[in-house]
Amino acid sequence: MGTNKITKNIAKIVRAYVSRDQVQMAKAIGCSTGTITALECGNWQPQKGKIFDYYDTIFREIPKGDVEILSSNLGLEKKKVVTPKQFKQKKIEAGYRNTSEYQMRFSGEMARFIHEMAKFGMYENPSEYVRDLIRKDRLQHKMKKEIEKKVKTQLAA
Repeated sequence: MGTNKITKNIAKIVRAYVSRDQVQMAKAIGCSTGTITALECGNWQPQKGKIFDYYDTIFREIPKGDVEILSSNLGLEKKKVVTPKQFKQKKIEAGYRNTSEYQMRFSGEMARFIHEMAKFGMYENPSEYVRDLIRKDRLQHKMKKEIEKKVKTQLAA
């Protein structure tokens, strides 16, 4: 069960299997603790050399069942790949709406107008005023489509 490179998960599994902390691992291999940290963070994946040989040798000795148990205990199980469609469906099932976040900037006369409408109107801030405008526009657009649909059905009859 060897490998062609030492990934951060393999490094963590091996260290858990031999029950050593990073300092003890570094001493056993003959390297710095920074090297072990870089390896376990995924910043470095050796494919040859003494560190690769050390981890690869021990990893080959670990029974497959123990690898699965260690992976589970360390929280390293492979994550199931979810397609964007499945992700969207899960969000809908969880009660999330299909939302996007936008940031807009207004300047000059438009900024002053929005600020005044928000300040002297029934809104607490300009963003509430803009959201209300969008809601009203969407409702107007929806009503316009319904009227067009009714007119088409009446003309077709």
